[in-house]
Amino acid sequence: LDYNGNFVWDGPGIDRVAFIGQAGDVPVIGDWNGDGTDKIGIFRDGLWVLDYNGNFVWDGPGIDRVAWIGQAGDVPVIGDWNGDGTDKIGIFRDGLWVLDYNGNFVWDGPGIDQVACIGQAGDIAVVGDWNSDGTDKIGIFRDGLWVLDYSGNFVWDGPGIDRVAFIGQAGDIAVVGDWNSDGTDKIGIFRDGLWVLDYSGNFVWDGPGIDRVAFIGQAGDIAVVGPW
Repeated sequence: LDYNGNFVWDGPGIDRVAFIGQAGDVPVIGDWNGDGTDKIGIFRDGLWVLDYNGNFVWDGPGIDRVAWIGQAGDVPVIGDWNGDGTDKIGIFRDGLWVLDYNGNFVWDGPGIDQVACIGQAGDIAVVGDWNSDGTDKIGIFRDGLWVLDYSGNFVWDGPGIDRVAFIGQAGDIAVVGDWNSDGTDKIGIFRDGLWVLDYSGNFVWDGPGIDRVAFIGQAGDIAVVGPW
């Protein structure tokens, strides 16, 4: 990890090396304890192992965190579901969302935590603060179709309350970010080096004069997004 953010690997004395996980694990990143820094972790077939204190070392479950939410084949999702300033865990499974809403790293059932049904098998799960109210919300991307829980009530209320957008096509990679720094997350796609971004955040492709097109990368590249 480029800990000091100078875009150079300065070695472990200045930057950071960590050993958490094994082959086949899915890396996850979030601010697990609300101190303002993102921390690392892994997801493995329903097992979550999280560096809660952010020292880049696995200190055991008494200091760091282990959770069991999900199963093999699930997609891990991360977000601040309740707006308390900490990132929380959850899974997406063929349209089913199971979210640790209160952030205690335990599934407490739908009366305390959240279950949602948005999407279907083959959809790509997306997470973002679509309406800038400080909570992360869920949605799906399907071959250019975006279905987003804009109100954040974990229910699909239809396009009059929530949002539907058409940006992209089959095979595109969905990307989410605050492209114009107005405090709301916006959608976009990455396709073999082409970036098409809803810069204005109105959930419509308005063309490059209003929205944004970029060419960075090539076929096979992995898209990454962040406030560099």
